[in-house]
Amino acid sequence: MVKNLLKFSGRLILIMLAVIAFSTVGLTLIYNTGISAPLRMLAGLLFIAFQLGMVWDTCTRRGEEDCRATLQYRKSAADEAQQKKNKAALYFPAKGFIAGAIAMLIPLALTVACTVMMYHGWEKGVAPVANIIYVLLFYTFQGYAPFLTAATVVNPVPGFEFGVPAVRYIQNMYLGTQVMPYMFFIPIAIFIVACGVCYIWGYYNRLRLQPKIKKPAAQAHQETEAAGKETI
Repeated sequence: MVKNLLKFSGRLILIMLAVIAFSTVGLTLIYNTGISAPLRMLAGLLFIAFQLGMVWDTCTRRGEEDCRATLQYRKSAADEAQQKKNKAALYFPAKGFIAGAIAMLIPLALTVACTVMMYHGWEKGVAPVANIIYVLLFYTFQGYAPFLTAATVVNPVPGFEFGVPAVRYIQNMYLGTQVMPYMFFIPIAIFIVACGVCYIWGYYNRLRLQPKIKKPAAQAHQETEAAGKETI
């Protein structure tokens, strides 16, 4: 069960890495062209849709696979070795949410660290590290940056002293973009919720289709019986 869950999380981590690599190249080039805020939001929205589309495909497929495994396990419709595999892949509603949370552990830890440093004074001795953390978070959720900027009501520079170099670097690079560290919790939550919802959807979608899958076989059996009676 745990191994199966970790494999699921591993796929989600690969999705995150692919999106980060793609957005770092694509969005950096787009944002640096000096386009307006609405166009930056449109570009960001396309990359968010790309990420969530990959999450949808991965998690719904996993939900469908776990549905098949669960049904086979309950009916004991497989040999012992297959039943062991089916047991490891049993469905439970929180599976998608847990897998998404595991995939987001590193960004979550970095966001917590950034937010805690922002409200305390002990961070001044590790300012270079704090600046690196902030820039890493920004690039990780670059597609969300235009929306997080619009939702940020506080200027990070005076309230986020240790991160001034990083914030100003981002501002210069992205035409005034500024995001408070705690705003990065929003894309993390969106990712986790999307993983959970898509996984559950995949399971119930497959479950809904099960009768339709079995119906032709049942009809064929009935037709065979009817043909036999007519022959008699």
